[in-house]
Amino acid sequence: MEFRKCLIYEDDQVALMSLEMMVNKLGYSILNSYDSADNLTSEVITYDPDFVLMDITLTGEKNGLEATKELRNYENVPVIFLTAHSDRKTVDEIGLMKNSYLINKPYTEMLIDMKLKELFKS
Repeated sequence: MEFRKCLIYEDDQVALMSLEMMVNKLGYSILNSYDSADNLTSEVITYDPDFVLMDITLTGEKNGLEATKELRNYENVPVIFLTAHSDRKTVDEIGLMKNSYLINKPYTEMLIDMKLKELFKS
């Protein structure tokens, strides 16, 4: 597997620790993690991740969907939404954003692994 790096946006510290363990176990590097996506665009430009793992409900002024829509004006990095929000409106919104994907909570290491393998075709 090619060495890949990511940013994580998750405001629940228990979920974040679990996600970080899964991502590291799968062989990916975590550049940084945040509980707010208010500065998503500048953080993506600064760190240049291969992908972003994004919760939708975060602290701060913007939710994950709003921040990703803004990001798309500058960058097309893949964003994988990890969320309990699986209502039709949210699913449709994610579906309309380029290079954006959805994994419903609760997720497993296997689901994350499968999505990342699909994304990077490895």
